[in-house]
Amino acid sequence: MKGGARSLRTPCLSLREEKEGKHGVIVSKNPLSDIYDIDKTHYLVPGAMTVAQFIYIIRQHIQWPVERPLFLFVGRAVHVPAATFTIGEVYQEYKNEDGFLHVVYSGENAFYH
Repeated sequence: MKGGARSLRTPCLSLREEKEGKHGVIVSKNPLSDIYDIDKTHYLVPGAMTVAQFIYIIRQHIQWPVERPLFLFVGRAVHVPAATFTIGEVYQEYKNEDGFLHVVYSGENAFYH
């Protein structure tokens, strides 16, 4: 996957140069979850946005009811960031070598590999 990472890195770097203070985030669904598929997978997110605010955006894109739980996983899909953390904080800790923060969403609070 080195070629894939290299091909994503260039657009990410140019986006970061043009959009200072925002971070590239790639969102994917936990394939083992029964949660709905998302209609958009690439986001340019302000670093000051909280994880809770980003969860709200994802919830809108998958049309997931507020009474149903929604969990985000980062860092090889093993860490659940606190809702009060900013995307900038999560990005600094868990960004991928391709320059993006990879987020996996699920309706369950466990990620099964």
